[in-house]
Amino acid sequence: MEWDELRFFHAVAVAGSLSKAARDLGVSQPTVGRRIKALEDRLDAQLFDKLISGHVLTETGIQVFEKTGEIAEIARCIADRAEGERKCIAGPVTLTAPEGIGATWLPTQLSGMSEIHPDLDLRVSLSNRISDVSNGEADVALRMGDPRDETLIGRKIAALPFRLFASPCYINKYGAPADLDALRHHRIIDSGGIIRDVAQARLLREIAHSARVAATLDGVMAQKAAARAGVGLVALPPYLTDQDPDLLPVLEDAFLVKVPVWLLTRQDLRGSRRIGAVKTFLTQAARQFS
Repeated sequence: MEWDELRFFHAVAVAGSLSKAARDLGVSQPTVGRRIKALEDRLDAQLFDKLISGHVLTETGIQVFEKTGEIAEIARCIADRAEGERKCIAGPVTLTAPEGIGATWLPTQLSGMSEIHPDLDLRVSLSNRISDVSNGEADVALRMGDPRDETLIGRKIAALPFRLFASPCYINKYGAPADLDALRHHRIIDSGGIIRDVAQARLLREIAHSARVAATLDGVMAQKAAARAGVGLVALPPYLTDQDPDLLPVLEDAFLVKVPVWLLTRQDLRGSRRIGAVKTFLTQAARQFS
């Protein structure tokens, strides 16, 4: 037996008519009628007498109504408890994230999180430098690549695909490489500083080992800007390239690096409701990259 059928039955029993129940439920009257008919067919019993004044419960209907009243009360208690739990999720949470994903994808997620948990005070620190979460610099860390700290707990929430991109003006001037071997004759944008050894940079460097390095930059936002200006080819993730007409994919089927994204926190915060709420929300949001 489906709870939805019992829910519709209970609404009609309380309202006394299909039309009022439909208004209360926010659905059409025929929908309510179909659900009541389905429940009566399932039980092989008539639950209402249809009178000019409305729908009146039969003897069987009265017995069913007693039970649906109990179920409705349980549902209300569950909803009240969930609301109480939600209201308990309050207070400050410091989140650290790399500047690329933190300046593009993350703000949209923060908007959704604030709607669900309005009492959370989320403080975000964006930097390619690895914050020392174990020493309290942050409560939650969104990290790409190697988590780099065995003292933290967490999980991999996504694998970001990095592909090669170039601007239309670059392709018009230098052409597009026909294969990976042809990359050696092109200009590339390399990674330096803190992000020098990221996986996508190492692969591009390895494949295009004799290519001209047109620029070396220590941030993906700067790399994207350079690529859009026609400086060279660069490996970028989808959150920077989706729906950007000034960046065209190059060698889509040949060049691909999947970089893991980790969500980490300290052992002592394992039982924190507000930390758990942030982790749950971001884990679900990151499914779009799968």
